[in-house]
Amino acid sequence: MRRYGWLGIAALLAVVASSCTQPSSDRVARSEKSTVLNIATTSTTSTTSTTSTSTSTTPTSTEPAPPQAAPSCTRANLLVTVPRIIRGTGMEMAFVTFQNVGSSPCDMYGYPGVAGLNASGHQAIQAVRIPLWKHSETTVTLSPMGFAVAGVLADQGNPNPSCLTLPALLITPPNGTDAVQVVLQRDVQVILACDGLDVTPVVAGTGTGPSYPF
Repeated sequence: MRRYGWLGIAALLAVVASSCTQPSSDRVARSEKSTVLNIATTSTTSTTSTTSTSTSTTPTSTEPAPPQAAPSCTRANLLVTVPRIIRGTGMEMAFVTFQNVGSSPCDMYGYPGVAGLNASGHQAIQAVRIPLWKHSETTVTLSPMGFAVAGVLADQGNPNPSCLTLPALLITPPNGTDAVQVVLQRDVQVILACDGLDVTPVVAGTGTGPSYPF
């Protein structure tokens, strides 16, 4: 009603009323004419046929296949070292490096397993997982001869006779089961753990440490 308005509606009603009041002879003539037209249309339709054919084409795609993820790094293609320790007030951080010595890229994600070994080679402490401080955990792709790095932190906040002297670490690559014993050498020497041992996830790195701060 808002579209046409009352005047438009009145006009439509007038047309309808006019068609309803036409003489009966006119309505009969129109009816007969309509019947003839219907018969002619039916006859034409029944004697005419149209044959149509359709062809279908199988669509093809020229999009390149998505890149395949690199396989996970395994102990067999990794060189594991502890090249250095950063010593600060009340703590030490050792860098554990994983170098891909294989011929193809591999992926590394998550936490390595780390245990501190005493002078007898026995496990003295297990490292506890801690998150990265400045970055989110992410997959690191190691190209041949590339590096990933994890941090091992020793808390020395309360030095006492029960502090653990750790001349070696037992390290298992992330998502792996084969461990390697790494004896601390050169300027690294030993790790002194007085109040626990922690480990971070791996990040991209170099032969001496991470590519960016943890």
